Parts: sequence; structure tokens; C-alpha cells
Amino acid sequence: MIHAVVSLPQEEIDQLKTKEDIDELRSIVYRYCETKGFDGGLVIFHPWRLVQDKKEELWNISMGLDNWAPGEFGLWKTLIKLENWRDFVYFSPHFHIIGAASWLVPAFKDEGWVFKRIGDLKKPLDIVKCSMYLLSHLGVAVGFNAQSLFWFGALSNANWSLTKASDHVQDYTRDKIKELLQSFSVENDNGYLVCPTCFEEYLPMSVAPIYFHVFDGKTRDRLKFCYSWANGTIPPPSMEKRRELELLK
Repeated sequence: MIHAVVSLPQEEIDQLKTKEDIDELRSIVYRYCETKGFDGGLVIFHPWRLVQDKKEELWNISMGLDNWAPGEFGLWKTLIKLENWRDFVYFSPHFHIIGAASWLVPAFKDEGWVFKRIGDLKKPLDIVKCSMYLLSHLGVAVGFNAQSLFWFGALSNANWSLTKASDHVQDYTRDKIKELLQSFSVENDNGYLVCPTCFEEYLPMSVAPIYFHVFDGKTRDRLKFCYSWANGTIPPPSMEKRRELELLK
């Protein structure tokens, strides 16, 4: 598995005005990645980059708000908590790829787009660390049922999914992912799979309706709201709405 990035020249960035423009561009990125040698993989869209001159200020804020982590992962972790987050970023659309390839065609002069091979992901935990970092600041389209993760080529939803594998492979894969995510969360001081209050194992949001009856009052309202948010039937809530439902600490 290889991590690479495709960036756009400024003249093409200036032409991006709507979500539809980005969707159309993404389909071109799929074909471009295949010409580079990817058999298939995952494409994650990033609309923003950190302003270089503002990083030191963001580091200082991060050290006050969070247990600061080295590297940009810690900065993005802090940034999503700030109402003035736009002061620290600039619009620079680019696409990260985590894909399967035995070789890649390198970028060549005057190609137009910037293609860069970031590195190889040789171990499962390498894939987890890379994907969690990329997911920390991906672009989310405003609107109902809008996807943020896209698969292409041999790993596209039309060609393959985990549900097509045997029960044994599915069980092993889910157990392995759970183990890796727990390892990642412990390493980054972020309890992912265990509740820090009751120490019970977290359950996926997809099964939330089964447990609505367990709660009452505001807790149940918050759970129903988060379930609707998670499955895309309502758009991401405003900061005011999050405060109202006590979804912000």
C-alpha cells in the first residue's frame, strides 16, 4: 500500500466554485491515479492547508487545549475546536491516495498536476496511522447523504467490499481493525474503543436505535440527533446547536 498526494496548479484551483466542480475533478483523479500505476484505493479530499506563518501560534494554543502531539496531527486536532479556525488555513485543494500498487510512474516535468509519493505503508498499523491523520481534516460537503470517502479501481464499491469475503475473513478483519485502532488510540492518548467514564466498550453508531429506550430526556435526544447526523439524514450541526445539545466540552 502506498500513500501519495495529487495537488492542483493555482489556475485550476481558481476555477473550483462548487461541490459539483470538485466531484467532477475527483473522477478525473481516479483515472489519473490509474495511469500512475495504482490498481485501486481510497481517495481523501483535503480542501485546506495550514498557513506556515500561523503554525507557531497554533502550537501554543494546542499546548494549552490538548496534550499536544508532535507533528501536524496534533495541530489539526486542536484546530477543529476553534471557532476562528479559518484564520489558520488557506484554500488549497488536494487529494490524498492510499492505494495498492506494485510500482508507480513518477511525476515528470510540466505535467500540470503535482504528483508526490509520500511513502509506503508496509504494516497494518502504518495504514491506520496514515488514514487517521488524513481523516482528521478531510473535506466534508455540506448537504444530506454527501460522501467524504471515495474508493476507485479494483477497490471501488462496485468491484469489492468486505461483505463479499468469507465470514472468517470478515471476522478476522474486524478484530484486527479493532485491535489496531485501540493501539493507535492509546498511543495518541485518545480512548477510542473504551468509554473513559464507565470503561465499557463503545458500540457503533449504526446500532444506536436499539438503545434509545435505555435513555430518557436530553440524553436520548442527543443520541437520536447524533444518530441522524452520523447516517446523513441531517447536515452537520452549527456550533450553536452543538452547544445547545452539549456536544461540545
